[in-house]
Amino acid sequence: MIRKSLAAAAAMLVSGGAACAGAPDWKAVLAGVDGVITYCDSSTRQKYAETMCKAVSDGIAKALEETGLPVRHTGIVLTGSASPEKTPSEEATASLKMANGISHPLLAGIVLKGTDDGNPAIYMRVQFTVPVTVPPSGANPGFDGEILVLERAVVGNGPKKRLPAAQIAYIEKQIAPVLDEVRAALKAP
Repeated sequence: MIRKSLAAAAAMLVSGGAACAGAPDWKAVLAGVDGVITYCDSSTRQKYAETMCKAVSDGIAKALEETGLPVRHTGIVLTGSASPEKTPSEEATASLKMANGISHPLLAGIVLKGTDDGNPAIYMRVQFTVPVTVPPSGANPGFDGEILVLERAVVGNGPKKRLPAAQIAYIEKQIAPVLDEVRAALKAP
């Protein structure tokens, strides 16, 4: 049943151009979702990455606490050049997309890329995805993956003492309406 709901949400999201161009139908997207997982993917070892990750994750948790869904932050992982093994993002974040008690999550991934100097350039993206399974059918082999529902990003350059806080404030302002829509969809009968 839940897989059918997710597959229906996936079909709705990828079918009509109008649905993709406009705001997502959060009620359809969230059908079958039993929790929210936040995680961070950072390609920098700088302390600002942890600070930014924690602030945005905490903000998402606070915004969604009244929905009744569990919200779990599963951590931060170093990817790309920050990883000793140069681990690709998809591989490194796989374990962060799971949490006890949540089998069908709304994933809120926080992606950070930044330079490591006193005047860094920082890119931050918050992406909301839903895992889906499309069963095999005819010539289609089917697949397991994620549908990107919506993302917001910010990039900037400036003093390390001020830039992270400014970007946190900006991204929180950008995702606030999204979180309002998610809350409303979860409360709707």
